[in-house]
Amino acid sequence: DVASKLEPLCGNNSIESPFETCDGTEDSACPGLCKPPGVAFACTCPFCGDGALNQATEVCDGDDDAACPAHCDVNCGCAVCGNNVTEPYPEDCDGTDDASCPGQCGAPGASNECRCPLCGDGVVDQPTEECDGNSGACPFHCATNCLCAVCGNDVIEPDVETCDGTSDSACPGSCLPPGDVNQCRCPVCGDNAVNQASEECDGADDTACPGQCSAACQCAVCGNFTAEPPVEQCDGLDDAACPGSCLPPGDANECRCGPFCGDDVVNQSWEQCDGFDDSACPGQCLPPGDLLECMCPTCGDGVVNQGTEQCDGFDDGACPGACLPDCTCP
Repeated sequence: DVASKLEPLCGNNSIESPFETCDGTEDSACPGLCKPPGVAFACTCPFCGDGALNQATEVCDGDDDAACPAHCDVNCGCAVCGNNVTEPYPEDCDGTDDASCPGQCGAPGASNECRCPLCGDGVVDQPTEECDGNSGACPFHCATNCLCAVCGNDVIEPDVETCDGTSDSACPGSCLPPGDVNQCRCPVCGDNAVNQASEECDGADDTACPGQCSAACQCAVCGNFTAEPPVEQCDGLDDAACPGSCLPPGDANECRCGPFCGDDVVNQSWEQCDGFDDSACPGQCLPPGDLLECMCPTCGDGVVNQGTEQCDGFDDGACPGACLPDCTCP
């Protein structure tokens, strides 16, 4: 029968079972609720398990779980850890209902509440585990098998290690040795160590160009018309971040967008100070984001922002409506 071999066509107002339970106006099974073409479970009636909270009987459904994030059970209700009833799938066990792991069910409130112990739950809760995630005997050195990785045993223990001694197929001859800050890892740009011929610097390891190391592990050069983040925001004509406003080589903020309040340079007509460039009012320059950013506080600016002021204009909570011109209360 040819018809039985044709793929169903959702949207033709004809129910093609067993694939469809409704289709458009052909919706007697769930009047007005048939899922339209193009959505998940198109041409079916709403059901628990379709990932959408769309029935009065549901409190949640899969990831549509605002009522109880990550605790929606298979019956589209919120699982309650501590009621001695195992409600899958969030729960493996619950209190005395612990047949799957007698006496080992995670207690309510624990990070693994109502779950049976397993490697990967972030808790050292089995005799076979030395660690689990960042818990246990070796924080940040726990392998995926919940044993402490040992750099130098010629065995790669993921995810901690990418190589180990002679087991170095990922970076032949370049595996960093035991004791190195990046031991048993392949050198990469971004590991804060100059350990590859292609690197001039790497993060904080920047003796070649202090404070000027780019994300590509090269010393940023302002004036080469290539913005090299994070050191540079722009460079000459490479100024998409601030067209026409890139500060030139030699400026205190060279190859940064500017001028702006917060660049530590008084470089705009309205600025009285800017960060450490505060000779006009040492230590008192109002910060970026303040109503009076990059200005020196003064009596009359409408804000109580000096130790000598009790009030200032309408900022007069200490003496409503009675603030004197010298910013004191009567």
